[in-house]
Amino acid sequence: MTKLIFVYGTLKSGEPNYDLIRDESRGKCTLRGRATTEEKYPLVVASRFDIPYLLYDPGKGHVRTKRR
Repeated sequence: MTKLIFVYGTLKSGEPNYDLIRDESRGKCTLRGRATTEEKYPLVVASRFDIPYLLYDPGKGHVRTKRR
């Protein structure tokens, strides 16, 4: 059975938790397309657990990530 999911933050390609959805033992993951919000919002990836926080500050789209 195919299930579609939308990911953002640390599950996106190039982010710290991307390998979690690429692991084929959990099922096959295929990019179906890209999406954006209608309005920009800032995304901050923080803490030692790489938790993404989408901040409610409409119009300020800026992504900061903590690189290991």
